[in-house]
Amino acid sequence: MVVDKNIRYKEELLCTLLKSESVVLINVQQFTKHSETGASMHAENGFFKILPSVDVGTGERHVEAMLSHPFSLNEFEFGSCNESKMEICASLPEHFQRGKTSKGQVTTGFRRVYFMNDNGNLCYRMYLGINNQEMHLHLEAELSPQRLNYA
Repeated sequence: MVVDKNIRYKEELLCTLLKSESVVLINVQQFTKHSETGASMHAENGFFKILPSVDVGTGERHVEAMLSHPFSLNEFEFGSCNESKMEICASLPEHFQRGKTSKGQVTTGFRRVYFMNDNGNLCYRMYLGINNQEMHLHLEAELSPQRLNYA
């Protein structure tokens, strides 16, 4: 799998904090659109659950993610986070649930790395594995915050 760094797309990532006590629960909606035509390319919806449990060795909090894709795939990712970085991964067959209408290549691995860069923007790198192949860089982006205007 080769990543074409010349492919341009627009990304919208909406994060809504649902609970912020000992468990941080965030609803995540991500929309990818063609940079020129605005046509929808992909969407996903789900939850990031940041647990109160902390890894003794690293001091990072444990994270679970549940994400749904419109091509009949649900994924369950697990990982950790700190103040500036979150890394989650799905790499076992039980981390994926395919619907009856799912077609095409089989997703067998997914790893997401979210981090804040020096400009204060949220960045991500997403790695994809298909048909039991090794995961490779699939998408990466730098997202700048946008203000919503409810006029």
